[in-house]
Formats: sequence, structure tokens, C-alpha cells
Amino acid sequence: MGTDPAEDVLQHRVFVSNDGGTSCSVEGIPDFGTDPATGESYTGFGKLFFDHAKARLAEPTVYTDANGNTDGIGVSTWTRGDAAFTPHFITHTTLVGFFPVIAVDAADTIYTVWTPDVRQTGTVGGCDGAATPVPNSVKLAYSRDWGQTWSQPVTIAQPANARAFWPWITAGDAGKIAVVWYQTEPGELADLDCQQAHVRVYEDTILNATSARPSGVPVDAAGRIVHYGTVCQGGTGCVVTGKDRRLGDYFVVALDASGCVLISTGDTMLTDPATGDPLPTSRPLFIHQNAGPALRGRATCS
Repeated sequence: MGTDPAEDVLQHRVFVSNDGGTSCSVEGIPDFGTDPATGESYTGFGKLFFDHAKARLAEPTVYTDANGNTDGIGVSTWTRGDAAFTPHFITHTTLVGFFPVIAVDAADTIYTVWTPDVRQTGTVGGCDGAATPVPNSVKLAYSRDWGQTWSQPVTIAQPANARAFWPWITAGDAGKIAVVWYQTEPGELADLDCQQAHVRVYEDTILNATSARPSGVPVDAAGRIVHYGTVCQGGTGCVVTGKDRRLGDYFVVALDASGCVLISTGDTMLTDPATGDPLPTSRPLFIHQNAGPALRGRATCS
């Protein structure tokens, strides 16, 4: 279990249980500090992956500059018996959201995806006078040696005049991945923490993810808008500030037993049947791939 214990001044640690959760380590394994390769501070942040057969773990990390601003991403790795995680820097970048996400395919290749927070320098059109958002992209990098070295980041999706955010990823056979993300409507370059937009769910199946030019075709997975409004970027603090966090739950991608893609997302477009007002919470929406190749074996998802 990865968490930021308050007793440790919110430094990130992973706690291990060897008896099915009846008990766990007291101090935890640290995944934070200064990366000797870059001199920057880093911390584990995001959904971890545990390789049960080899008793090793990989976890996304976020790097910060001297002012505490996110300016890079990486992946930390740990093998049972290690006193701490080993950080591996990937690239300098900003983020829409808090962290990158990772997945591991059948060949033990680690993939990470993220959406940079691209803005127009010298403008003030964002929340609280921040720079104005401009179109961004969905980025991908991978490691064939369990995080030791990383490919150059590549762009797998670049929406025209729109903003992508909160990507998730799953992997199947070697080189086969599926990436999902939220995307605003064309022309809606909103700073979503305070500005409204129409939001859709996009998915991209990539069957050559470790090639020099990974190729896929992004599709509107739900075929309709799943949210209209702002999207709070403050995590659980959204509730305290009264911001709209309804889209902050449920979003993830996985594979079924045949290797076909399953997506879950929040859906805020339903209304109260009695009043017609928006519901105070999102409703879970599930989307199942029903055409195209599976990510495991040679099956199709028709």
C-alpha cells in the first residue's frame, strides 16, 4: 500500500504485508528524496504495479523544482529486501492532474503516459491569473529493463484545439496497450479547475507501442459527452472548497478475459427525475470494446 503518512510530514512510503493484510510493516519503504541523477526532489505518486512472480514493484514518481512546482516525471522500482526505492527519471514536463500512470505488458515492458499542462506564456486567462491553456497532447514512454532506461517520449494523441487530461493505461501482449483519457470539445481550451467545458472519453489501442512510431486511432469511446462543467484538480480537497469533483471517481481502463478493453468512467449527465437538476454525484458508466483486435492473443472483440 502506497500512502503519505502524516506522521512523516507527508513523505511517500509503501507498506508491505506478508500475511494477507493481517499485519504490515511499521515504518514503510521510502519512495521520496533527491534523485542523485538529477539533483531534484521526487516522490512516489500514483497507482503502483507489483510483479508477484519476481517480488518487485514499480511506482510512478513526480519531480519538483526548488519552488515545489512539478517539472518532471519518472518511475521508481523496488525488489523485496531493498531498504528503499530506486528512482528513474524519464523527462521534464508539466502535468494536467497529479501524476503519470503506468502499465506492464507480458514482456515486462513498463509504459507510462501523461498529459502535459501546456500554456501560453505571458497570458493570464487561466484560474487565479495563471497562463491561458492551449492545446496539449497525450505522451508515452517505455522501459524494457524495469525502469533502468527509458525511451524518448512520443506523442500518441494530439487533439486539435482541445485539452486532454487524466490518462490511464492498460497492457496486454508484448507491445500492445490501450490508453484512455478525458478530452474537451474542440475550441474549449478551459482551465478546468474553474472554467466549464464539455468532456468526452477517448481511447487509443496501440499494437506497436515499442516501435519508433507507435500508431493508433483515437476514438470517442462513449460516443457522447459524459460531463459538462468544471473538473476540480484538487483531489479530496475539492469537497472542502465546494468545487465539482464528480468526475474524479471511477475512471480506469482494464482488459477482460479475452483481452478486450473495458473502460469505467463517471457520468454526470444524468439528472434528478423529480427536479431535473444535476445529480450531486456521478453515476458509474461502463464501456466494453465490441470491435477490433484484442490485446491478448489473436482474438477479435467483435
